[in-house]
Parts: sequence; C-alpha cells; structure tokens
Amino acid sequence: IRTNCVRPIALTAEVTEDKKTQINASYKDKIPLGYLAMPEDIAPLFVYLASNASRYLNGAIIDSDGGLSQCYLGS
Repeated sequence: IRTNCVRPIALTAEVTEDKKTQINASYKDKIPLGYLAMPEDIAPLFVYLASNASRYLNGAIIDSDGGLSQCYLGS
C-alpha cells in the first residue's frame, strides 16, 4: 500500500463570483505563476499517482501551488 498526498493551494472551480473575487484577492498576486489553478492543472497529478509510473513513490506530499510554498519557505 502506498500513500501520497496532493496539496493544492487554491482552485478556481464552480464558485460564486463574490467568492472568486475574494480568492483572487487573497492568493493570485502572491502565486509566482500568476494564476489560480484550474481542476485540469491538478488532475494529471492524480492520473500519475494512480499509474504504474509512480510505483516507487511513497509518502510524498506534492504541493501544487504555482510556486507559492517555495516563496514562503523560512518565513
């Protein structure tokens, strides 16, 4: 049994316009890639983890945050 984790910071999905505006204000300017993830940005990670290509990966936490976690290391 292998256990891995995908940890996205923020996704734009089906949310109200008010909520989307609030999320954009909170995160978008801080994310080095400059945009919030869409579900299709994250989905390939799950495909990879479900495939035999990840057979040697175990106990990993995969940050999918557009580089945000790297900006705040040590802060």
